[in-house]
Amino acid sequence: MDGMLLKRMLRRPWMLLVSFAVSGTLCLLLCLLIGYRDRQQAHLDEIRNSYEIKAVVTDLRGTKSDNLGLSRRYTDFLLDTENGIGAYVRDLCLTKTFMELSGSGYAAVVGVSDERCMDATDRRIGGDWFSEVKDFYNSEEMICLVPSSDYSRHAGQEITLLLQDGYAMDKDRIETYTFRVVGWFKGGAHAVYIPYRTSQTIAAHLAEAPSTDKASFTVKDNAKLDEMLEIAYKRFRKVDPSRTDYDFALTVYDKQYRATIASMEQNLRRTSLLLPLIGLLGLGAGFLLGLLGTRGEVRIYALMRTLGMNGFGLFCSVMIEQLFAPLLAAAVIGFIFKRPLPTLIFFGCHLVGCALAVLRPVSVSPTRLLREQE
Repeated sequence: MDGMLLKRMLRRPWMLLVSFAVSGTLCLLLCLLIGYRDRQQAHLDEIRNSYEIKAVVTDLRGTKSDNLGLSRRYTDFLLDTENGIGAYVRDLCLTKTFMELSGSGYAAVVGVSDERCMDATDRRIGGDWFSEVKDFYNSEEMICLVPSSDYSRHAGQEITLLLQDGYAMDKDRIETYTFRVVGWFKGGAHAVYIPYRTSQTIAAHLAEAPSTDKASFTVKDNAKLDEMLEIAYKRFRKVDPSRTDYDFALTVYDKQYRATIASMEQNLRRTSLLLPLIGLLGLGAGFLLGLLGTRGEVRIYALMRTLGMNGFGLFCSVMIEQLFAPLLAAAVIGFIFKRPLPTLIFFGCHLVGCALAVLRPVSVSPTRLLREQE
């Protein structure tokens, strides 16, 4: 029987070639489409994980982001991980600036919470700094960083500065503070940097109510952006250029991110819609090739039935004959592209279509065929 099956397959080599070519083309198309979809999904995930969404606290009109005079009510909300948005942010930059009036050559003393707060210390854009205190930005000590040009003559020593807080109720209140020089920052800016927490202690003493001049952060998890905004807008307002009252807004630079994500998601949806179409084409190809392969073979199938082959055995024999070339094509494509699952899906669709075409001619009974011919 195996020899007969082989002879039946080889008697129409053109059919084998057509079946191999059609099946291979559709299987290749399916593999390429799934590969493209997977790459797009990986790119989308990469953007979601790596895209930096910046947020800045501004005035209500969105025109001013410095010298805001934020009270502890707002900064605590940014830091609070339970009732605020502290759990949703990273690289939180808080700054507080004092005027320096002693004539030391430094125009200001600036409290900073992170190296990204100032260009001179932001290593991402070429800044650099050094501190002998390991956790300088979270320290509460009276320590400071001076410009690199001054560090050699101040290293390890103390400097005394006369500070004034512009937000103090008593504008004439000026106090002297002593800081230990523990490091330097790149450049020759006329300022001294101190830890943000230290600046808040000084502000509480000078102005009785600590304040913050500037606040910004990066969203920690972009997937939770909307969740973060829902909480954030319970304390901050949305930017409204028409408003002039004194309040604070949160400006989130997420338009480019949202536009990119929306475009890629739409592209993914279109690609995903094409996958069932390839499956239907595989089913249709199987049905059409099955019809062509069994056309004019009804008498031979009936004769095989009269020779003792049962209906199921005949069906299996014809299916093997019809599916040999598609199976070979799917195996070759799957091996080349290392994608066994798409090739199995295609072959399954092709098998169903072929089975629908083969079922009718192999199920015709010999007696019925003879009766029709009479």
